[in-house]
Formats: sequence, structure tokens, C-alpha cells
Amino acid sequence: MPATSNAKLTDAPVNRSASREEAPDSSDADLDAGRNWYLRNCSACHGKTGQGDGHSSGAIQPKPRDFTQKVWQSSIDDDAMRRIIVRGGTAVGKSPYMPASSALAKKPKVLAGLIVHIRSLAEQTDNDEDP
Repeated sequence: MPATSNAKLTDAPVNRSASREEAPDSSDADLDAGRNWYLRNCSACHGKTGQGDGHSSGAIQPKPRDFTQKVWQSSIDDDAMRRIIVRGGTAVGKSPYMPASSALAKKPKVLAGLIVHIRSLAEQTDNDEDP
């Protein structure tokens, strides 16, 4: 579900060194666009810090994915993450509450920046719990 808040989009820094390794063809603008996409379109459910605790998460079962879980992060590759994001949960056997972001299919660098941002959420925590 898209976020409707006007949250400040520049609160947390982007880890540019990790970003360069994971998305070497992405510019700083692409990485920022991916992060801003997350804050505008994903944080309502997944939470600003990615813990699955966004303001809309209370009404959703199963709960939105907690992106800070390092075990989950290591269990999914970027291609699988792209499919889930672009096609939506229902299309890939996941929650029907995970909407498709099909517009990102035509914005591969923004999609790469979004994935870098999602990956960075686990780097900002000590959450080693199983999903």
C-alpha cells in the first residue's frame, strides 16, 4: 500500500560504498530515487526502518516482511526481490497485500536503488532472527 505521509525523505543517509558494490551502474540520483520510492510507496506497510511496522501494518495478515532480518536477507537474491516488487505478492505466491510496482519494470536503475535500500536496512540493525 502506498504511503500517504509527507515523511521527510532525507532522514537517513544512503550507504554509498555498499551501494556501489551492489548496483555499480546506478548513479547517486538512482540510489536516492530508489530510497525515496521506498519511503513513499513501501514504508506504510514495511515501516520507515523496514521492520514491518508501518502505520498500515496493523490491518495486514500476514504481517509485512521485516527487512532488517539478516537471515531473510541472505535467503533471497536480487532477482527474486525484483519479481516480488514488480509483479506483486499474489503473482509470486506471496501475500496479496503486497502490491505490484509494475512501473519499476521500466525504471531498472530506480528498482536497483530500491533493492540497495532494502538491503541496507539489515545493515542498520543487529536483527539476526529467523523470519
